[in-house]
Amino acid sequence: MADPLELVAEVNEYLDSIDEKGQYEQARISVLEKYKTAMLEAGFNAPFTSMIAQARELGEDEDSADDMADRSKQVKRMRYIASLKKFTLNRLRVALAAHHLAQAMKDSGKPALAAALPFGGSYVKVLSEAGEMAVEGYHHCMSLLQPRRFSVTGASALIRTEKGKAQSLDLDEEDVAASIKALAGGKTKIKELIIRSQKQSLIKNHSTRVALIAMAALDGAKKARALMDADEKADDQVAGYNRLLKKHGIVIDSNILVDDKRFEACQEEALKASYLKKMPKSQSLMFDEELELKLFKRKQKHRHTAMNEAGAIVYHLLEWYYTCMHAEARKSYGAMPAVLAEPNEEQLSVLNHLQPHNHPLNHPAKIIFEKIQMEAKNPPLPSAVWGPAFLVWRAKLKPDWASAEFGVSEKEISDAVPLIRSLGEKSGRGTKFLEGLKKK
Repeated sequence: MADPLELVAEVNEYLDSIDEKGQYEQARISVLEKYKTAMLEAGFNAPFTSMIAQARELGEDEDSADDMADRSKQVKRMRYIASLKKFTLNRLRVALAAHHLAQAMKDSGKPALAAALPFGGSYVKVLSEAGEMAVEGYHHCMSLLQPRRFSVTGASALIRTEKGKAQSLDLDEEDVAASIKALAGGKTKIKELIIRSQKQSLIKNHSTRVALIAMAALDGAKKARALMDADEKADDQVAGYNRLLKKHGIVIDSNILVDDKRFEACQEEALKASYLKKMPKSQSLMFDEELELKLFKRKQKHRHTAMNEAGAIVYHLLEWYYTCMHAEARKSYGAMPAVLAEPNEEQLSVLNHLQPHNHPLNHPAKIIFEKIQMEAKNPPLPSAVWGPAFLVWRAKLKPDWASAEFGVSEKEISDAVPLIRSLGEKSGRGTKFLEGLKKK
């Protein structure tokens, strides 16, 4: 087996070369897969606690001070190596997820966005370089897509009675309390009731969430910066203040009332230009009230822009994935293997929070889940056509909206709506026709 540190160095060097090029190359995927296999075989994903346990077993009989000191050094080295291995494996997984997602962005009609994917896995570096707005957008979307515990209706229960018997119960039923009583039966007293619910997310693995959200956050920050520049040009006071900050190498819109010698020269100039003023009694510095309010509003406005734009990018990709693809196609779609192919409505609820402002689709989680349920009827049309047509019919929208949203011919969508309508109505002719075909 190769030295793990040599493998760490080799993988990071390869990923660094990808960062330098900064563009997608499909041929890299096989190389990244081979590196991933090699790292897993070398135990890069082994928890550090198990490594420590092995070390303790080997040193059980070594109780001298010298042996204990040596063991302490070894543990520190093991911890250092373990952190390198974990970092490298995680970085490669993000890089691999980014390469897969590049195809998804192309398929969904947003190929230009793929340029912001962290192909070398260095998402922390690129987010830091992009600034505060990118970090805000990243944390906003990540908080929404992190695995979280949903209601108990998707859990299981283990019931222990006083007699020591244990019975399990699936809690997917409407009246959980009645089900528990029935399972316990008669006069049996329940001694212990354990309810276990699993953490769930629409995107199953961390690396795919990181790659997708980093891309979205970078683009969201870019749009927020463009808005900031436009707003700044329209306000002479803000523009002048920010020119002063740039002159002193300080980030625009920053608060310079910091007790730090590095800010003293900037503070003096800001005072002369009336951006700051002195308190009459204490002689301490404070902002001009009008400028302070403007800076506060700017930060709030552009922060929300960055967060909303990042969320919109994630939303549109997921909306396209569930609307324009059938369950079987989603299951085999290699570009988004970590995204649930058949989610329930509760798992889809994140779409309600990611949805862009003024988006015409009300309650997207509910409507898209209904579209997923209709897939069982197998409408005799391509999913890329009947999916958008379903949204048009169900949400009472216009075909031209769906055409622009999903890049599908407006005529094809319009022609598909009558069939979808008939399938969507319980006694519709389309439903009866399909049922007739199944009987034959």
